[in-house]
Amino acid sequence: MYLVITVLMIGMLAGAELDIFVPSFPEIQAQFHLSPFMTQLILSLNFIAYCICSLFAGAVSDKYDRRKVIIISLLIFIFGSILCSLAQNYGTLLLGRVLQGFGIAGPSVLGYVIIADEYSTTKQVYLIGLMHGLIAFAMSAAPVFGSQITCYFGWRGNFVSLLIFALICLILSALFIPTKAMKPQVTLSLKAYLPLLRSKKLMLFTATLCLFMVPYWVFIGISPILYRKDLGVSLEEFGFYQGTLAAIFAIGSALGSLLMKRIGLKKAFFIGISMCSAHVIALCCLMVLDIKNPLIITSCMAIASAGVAIPINTLYPHALEILENTKGRASAFISGVRLIISSVGLWLVSSTYNSTFVPIGLWIVITMSLAIILSLVLVKQEAIFSNS
Repeated sequence: MYLVITVLMIGMLAGAELDIFVPSFPEIQAQFHLSPFMTQLILSLNFIAYCICSLFAGAVSDKYDRRKVIIISLLIFIFGSILCSLAQNYGTLLLGRVLQGFGIAGPSVLGYVIIADEYSTTKQVYLIGLMHGLIAFAMSAAPVFGSQITCYFGWRGNFVSLLIFALICLILSALFIPTKAMKPQVTLSLKAYLPLLRSKKLMLFTATLCLFMVPYWVFIGISPILYRKDLGVSLEEFGFYQGTLAAIFAIGSALGSLLMKRIGLKKAFFIGISMCSAHVIALCCLMVLDIKNPLIITSCMAIASAGVAIPINTLYPHALEILENTKGRASAFISGVRLIISSVGLWLVSSTYNSTFVPIGLWIVITMSLAIILSLVLVKQEAIFSNS
């Protein structure tokens, strides 16, 4: 029980790490006189640092003790949080965000692996659904708290909150994450990922998972500028809109787990796919009609927030089990690819942003449509439900 609580707390830290300070983007942008592109670098460099470190964290965790990797990573994250909270210039803030990206990579990647180490695949679907739900809860609460913290304590208060949360996770990790004998023959170079790259099945799972995940990450990255600057949404209202989407994903994860138990994995999976398809159609209508109402935009995004939960929670445990003794690397690889695609998407959208929803909507429609197509390919190949 304490192990599950620890892993869930780490997952919540990973969820809050991004969303809690996003509402304060305009304040950071004003204080350091940043362009929209420079503001997005605060997210993008964090993504890149996460991607790089997650690859090494995955290999190290397959070779050595996962507990040590998590503890060292949390210490790095804590140092990065201190730098962010004390930053007096843009460069120091970026350095702190890079260290936060390096630090959160190990705990974020290995939380899923610890669950995979300790529980069967069937149990993993439920626990990963629970983990995603609580991460989404953290993401839903983070912008609400972040908005209020920014109002009363300024944007630095958000990084102080992350610092305190990380210290709690560090203590729990030191107390409750078990030491586990690993595979000393695993190399720490990028060659350790060659078996993964050679697996067509894992590549297909990874592409499908990441394409389901990235639309939301790109949306929340650019949404502060869209909502607050161009749609005239106040700071308090923005926290509500942002939090609503993550809350819906949390509810979708929780209800999805119950739905899987009640009607079966396959039927629940296709319900999720159908909702994602409806989301694509809704976004196309929104762009054609040039809708600029924040409530309607949020409602369209809410369809995807609820729909993607079931496919993601179904696919993830299967992806980790494809190759033997590679769970750490598989989890790291999936997370790394997700962050690369998110960073590229965020860069493309911010570079082409024209004060309308259209560039954002086009990115989401393309990635979500590809995810739906690939998920149907997996079903046709019986890669998910062959034993159902």
